[in-house]
Amino acid sequence: MNNSVQYIQGPSEEEINVFLEENLAAQFYIYAGKGILFKDSNEWFSLSINNKVTALALVTLSAKNRHIYFLNNSDEPLIIDFLKWVIAQIQGEFYIYTSSNFHPFFSKYYKKDYGNYLQMYLGIKDIIFPEGPILPLGMEHLNKMMELYDSAYPGHWFEAWMLEQGYYFGYFKNECLVGIAGTNLINKKLGMASLGNWVTKVEERKQGISTLLAQSLFAKLSDEGIHHLSLSVYHSHQHAIQYYKKMGFTPTLTYCYALINI
Repeated sequence: MNNSVQYIQGPSEEEINVFLEENLAAQFYIYAGKGILFKDSNEWFSLSINNKVTALALVTLSAKNRHIYFLNNSDEPLIIDFLKWVIAQIQGEFYIYTSSNFHPFFSKYYKKDYGNYLQMYLGIKDIIFPEGPILPLGMEHLNKMMELYDSAYPGHWFEAWMLEQGYYFGYFKNECLVGIAGTNLINKKLGMASLGNWVTKVEERKQGISTLLAQSLFAKLSDEGIHHLSLSVYHSHQHAIQYYKKMGFTPTLTYCYALINI
């Protein structure tokens, strides 16, 4: 029996949601970056086999930091042809997130390879706020936050809008901010949050500060009805991966991240 294969530019929102609802890891794959699902500046492409979507590409077309996310649930030969078709529809510089299996295909377009990342998942419910010198952070703390990020987390991805739309907690010692835990993106409708920008001052590490901050953040998210959490960690950072596993996170997928020019 021959498969009916279709490439579609602009699949329906219903088709996209059906695919995402059946693939929890794919949902988090999008939220790991800055791809918001149905903004007007985004463009969707799909691979449909026998009238069922088996792969998606989300292209964000804003003027700054454009991204491409590839989500697949089908055979690799068909995906390669789909990738070629999508690439033919766009041009310019993009940050790309895709399975590491497709590194050879995209390598000829690379301007900078940021390596492989492991995405991890945790389900939470009814978390109790811990005791300690921990406070919710707001815009009034932005300068102190940037100072800590710049000194203890060079190359961080934190931006002020994340503080405005998400949740951040800080650990204070003698009125000095020494630790931060927060979210990159939140989707209350789906009960999902992507975590990121966690940092502890170098000389204050291995004292349980990050664990207390994580518990505070998880308690807040749980109270808000957000029970599905995701984070991404550099694939070679085994110490961090083991730490997150001890917290209950489980690996869901590995993806590569790169800047490409098409």
